[in-house]
Parts: sequence; C-alpha cells; structure tokens
Amino acid sequence: MLIAKNHGTFRVANVAILCFLFIMIQSCRVTKLVPEGELLLNKNKIKLNSQVSSSAISSQIKHRPNRRLLLLRFHLWAYQVGLKKIGEPPVVLDTLGVTKSAQNISLYLFKMGFYNNKVDYKIKKTPLRKRANVTYLIDEGEVFQFRKLQIRSINSELQRIVEEDNSNSYIKSGAQADYDLISAERNRINNLMRQNGYFLFNRSLIDFELDTSRERHKVDVVINIVEDIRRRQNVYHIGEILTEIETSNSYTDTIINQSGKYVMNGMDLRTRVLERSTALKQGQRFKQSDISTSYERLIGLGLFQSVDIQMRPREGLDSLKLDVYVRLVSSPRHDLIWEPQLVATEQRFSEEISSRNYGLANEITLKNKNVFHNGEEFNVRLRTALETQFLSDSNSAISTFIQEVNTELKFPHLLFVDGLSKKFNSRTNSTRMSLSYLYERNQFYTRNLLPLTYSYQFAQDKGV
Repeated sequence: MLIAKNHGTFRVANVAILCFLFIMIQSCRVTKLVPEGELLLNKNKIKLNSQVSSSAISSQIKHRPNRRLLLLRFHLWAYQVGLKKIGEPPVVLDTLGVTKSAQNISLYLFKMGFYNNKVDYKIKKTPLRKRANVTYLIDEGEVFQFRKLQIRSINSELQRIVEEDNSNSYIKSGAQADYDLISAERNRINNLMRQNGYFLFNRSLIDFELDTSRERHKVDVVINIVEDIRRRQNVYHIGEILTEIETSNSYTDTIINQSGKYVMNGMDLRTRVLERSTALKQGQRFKQSDISTSYERLIGLGLFQSVDIQMRPREGLDSLKLDVYVRLVSSPRHDLIWEPQLVATEQRFSEEISSRNYGLANEITLKNKNVFHNGEEFNVRLRTALETQFLSDSNSAISTFIQEVNTELKFPHLLFVDGLSKKFNSRTNSTRMSLSYLYERNQFYTRNLLPLTYSYQFAQDKGV
C-alpha cells in the first residue's frame, strides 16, 4: 500500500512537470503570432530617483506588455492555442504609444509640482527573438513649493469672505505645489461662497494664476474670483417651501402653516416632524450645508425611500428668493426581515483551554414605522440559537440554547432635551429606549438577563 501511494504521488508530480514544461515551450513560441517586421513588447522598466514612487509612475504608462500569470504569459498563450475569450493578442511595440506614455508621466510629475521634469525613453530591441524592452528615463528635477497667496476680485465682499477664511486654505507657504491642492482649494472656495448665501456661485468663477519667476523653485498663487458678466453675485434667502409626499393613496390633502406648505397625500404624519427635519427655513440666508443636513435628517427618519430637494430662484422684482421643493417618496410602514445564520466563533478561557462554537441561529426582525405619527420607529427582534462547543482539551461537546427578545422604540429627536440639538449644532438626533430579554442554558449554568437602556444619539455638524 505504501509503494502504491508513492507511485501515485510520483505520477502526479510527473504530470505537473510535463504540463509546466509544455506551457513554457509554448510561451517561448508566442512570438510566432507577432507580424513580420514587428516586435513583441516584452517589458517596461522605470529609472528614477526616490522622490516619487515607481508604482505611481507605472500607473501612467498605458502601453503595457501582455499580462503575466506567475512567470508565464498565460493569456497570450491561451490566445495562441485558440482560447480567444480568455486570451489576448500580442502587444507589439508601438513607438507612438511609448511616446504618449512618456508624455503622461511628464504631465503627472508636472501636476505634482515637478515643473522642470524631463522624461525620455530607450528601446532595446532583440530582432532575433522578436522582442523589445522599453526603459523610461525620468529626471524629476527640483520640486516647486508655494510661496505666497493673494486673492483678487472686483467684488469686495467676495474677496473679504475668502481672505477671512484663509486659515483654512489648502495653499500654504512651503507646501508642495501639487495640482490636487489647487483643485481642493477651488472646491473649498466654491463651498465657502455657497455657504455664505451665494447660490449662483460655481467653480468656473475661480481662476488661478501661478507665477514661478519671483524666486527659484517657488510659486506665487493669485486666485481671481471672477464676476459673471450676465448676473452679479448676490446673497439669496429662502422663500416658500413646498413639501410633497408621494404615496399609494389616490386623494390629496394639503396643510399650510408658518413653516411652509405640505402635501401629505394621505400619510398620517404630523408636519412638525418634517419641519424639524428640514434645516431650510423661510427667510433664512441660503447655506449649502442646510441642503445636505435636510437630506440626512429626512432619510434618517426611515419613512422615505427617496428624498429630492430642488431650489428654484424666483423671477421678477423678488428675484433674490429661493423657492424650495422637497419631494419625498414614502416607504412601506412595516418591514419583516428574516436572517438564518450559521454560527462559528471561538471563546478562550485561558492559554490552554478554549472552545469553538458551531451552530445554527434564526433571527426575525419586525420594524414598525411612524407608530405614534411623529416619525417613531418600534422594532422587535427575536433570535433563537442552538450552539455546540468543542473544548480544545477534550473531545467533549457542550450544547447551548439561546433565546433572545429585543424591543426598541426610537424617536427622531432628543426627547426631553431637544434644545441641546441647537446648542451643539447637531445634524441628526435620536432617542432610543430598548428592553431586552436573554435566556441561555447549557450544562454548566442557566442565566436570565433583562437589560433596559435609554440613550441619546446625535451627529454634530462640522460645518463646511
């Protein structure tokens, strides 16, 4: 029996070696697929100093050789033997592709602040083997750094807002003159303007001038805040707010109060819930963050499967007002979730003794939304589990039965202390009350737990 086993192992090893040699031989013959007068692109090499990682440079090279699997060009071999779906045709040397890759590398380095970089390449050809290797020769040069920042605008108010917020600028003296920082600065200024009420402001109104002539390897930056010649930048305020809920009901009911107009379409929800969840208020100055805060709060209620907020500037004499349209699509009031589970955990009692738990569990969760018509959510979760523990120091098995019932009531605001949300400028708030019961039994003990918890949860607004 032992000889037969060794014999079988020897045969398997022989077959594996033969397959490997066959693929190696075929891989050496893949150049037969290369057209006459062309060369197979064999390898790309990069020569540069340590200022930039070679992997980042490699990502800019688009003219790449055929992929390798381990040491073999498996996909090229598969193409040769007729497996077209998983194979790939030979990549022949294309000097235009090499030139384009060199240009990509140079542009990438320029955007990183290496304004005087030089990128060249060398091609080593082996006509007899019909192969070619490309080496990219890269000299990054000295990196440029930001020296000074200046803000310009014919609108003195826009210039004042940006200058007062310069402490948050991404363009700092001594920082590497990276174009990613310039892009981040453009986004920051755009958000800053919209946060200060300039609804019509956009990124295209921000222009950068870079001056490298003042000091060696230093960049002076001038940010021009351009006025749109068709429309002067003005501060907008919130006008009328219309909130409409799309439901499956066929009738329409409308509620109008001081906070706005609500088209409920039969949904039994008190309007103060929507008013509290909408950061946009009539008469207030427009702030970009109020849109995202309103979206997060409305989605966080769990009552709507989609939320859409649109802002429309008014026409005519009252043209500095923004009318708001909030479209809400209601979600099902009840959700039933069933989760069968496989349990595989490890519990360690000491360095020598531990146990592995294996078993089955069944979990059912029922979610009830808008229970008291104030956006509350009442959830019931039932979990039953049967686990077996195998101790590491013996072959004994311990069976464990677990029954757990959890109930939770969630309010979409800070119950009894709702004023704290304004004090801490929080985006989303909730109050949770939960009562649970846990029964666990095994051969060592039986335990019953009845925990009761009460907690507040809120996410603070970090601003823009």
